[in-house]
Amino acid sequence: MADPKIVTSVSTVQVPEGGQVNFKVKLSSRPNRRRIEVKVKRISGDQSIRVSSGEELKFSRWDYRRWKTVTLTASGDSDGQSGQAVFKLYGDGVSAVSLTVTAINEDTTLPG
Repeated sequence: MADPKIVTSVSTVQVPEGGQVNFKVKLSSRPNRRRIEVKVKRISGDQSIRVSSGEELKFSRWDYRRWKTVTLTASGDSDGQSGQAVFKLYGDGVSAVSLTVTAINEDTTLPG
């Protein structure tokens, strides 16, 4: 049986500087192990983009389909530029994924 994949509710994330944004995470299938811990870690890019909650998500064989929330924040700065970072979601017994996060400058209007 193949390892479950990490599934996210978004393929990219935009967070306003000085603000926060949430996205959801679950597993694609029942894990072989009783418990899987998924970690969320910035692997490159803008240091001002951080995980404020949901850095470690625990899934069991019984709740692997239940969405769990990760909250990201981005500090404001005065450079007038939007920043970008790549986060890796990984753990033993699951296939890892990467997610690109953009911190939208406070002076930029978000679409939509």
